[in-house]
Amino acid sequence: MRRACSFCAYANVEGARALVYRDDKVVAFESANPRAIQHLLVIPKEHYGTVAGLSVDDVPLLRHMLQVGRALLQPPGGVNLFSSD
Repeated sequence: MRRACSFCAYANVEGARALVYRDDKVVAFESANPRAIQHLLVIPKEHYGTVAGLSVDDVPLLRHMLQVGRALLQPPGGVNLFSSD
């Protein structure tokens, strides 16, 4: 039996964990366990099991995720990228 994906639940449920951004491709929300003053997670609405499952066709989505993350930082600052496979 496949374990439910908690990120998919956040991405596809209206009003989940105080979303700070939503569009047709991604959602962004504050981390439940922040490790920085501003710790946002930007995740795709479509399920990706691991980074290993990505292909060159997913580069536009990854760029979009990075653009969203940068735009949400106040004031503009650095972006840490992390994959939690």
